[in-house]
Amino acid sequence: MNVEIDEFVQMNLSERQILLDELNNILEKDFTKRNIESDDSIFLTFLHNETGIEFNYIPAGTFDMGFSDIEELNARKICNSMPLNLEEMRPVKKPK
Repeated sequence: MNVEIDEFVQMNLSERQILLDELNNILEKDFTKRNIESDDSIFLTFLHNETGIEFNYIPAGTFDMGFSDIEELNARKICNSMPLNLEEMRPVKKPK
């Protein structure tokens, strides 16, 4: 099972449920699946049985890390002193 991020984003609720069930078959010894509530559910979530920590399935693919100019401006509108180091969030870059 190899699902790229672009393919995952295009999946409907029933397709995501099938993927969730396939992952659950692999992980069921150590994890309990959380059911998908709607088409808006972006992540497939599993609860680690021993620790109670939630894990989200992240499909394969690439992404840009950090704030764009617009994202930084919008974040500043929400909170003037954001609890993070803006220098670490800019410029946008590919993670190593």
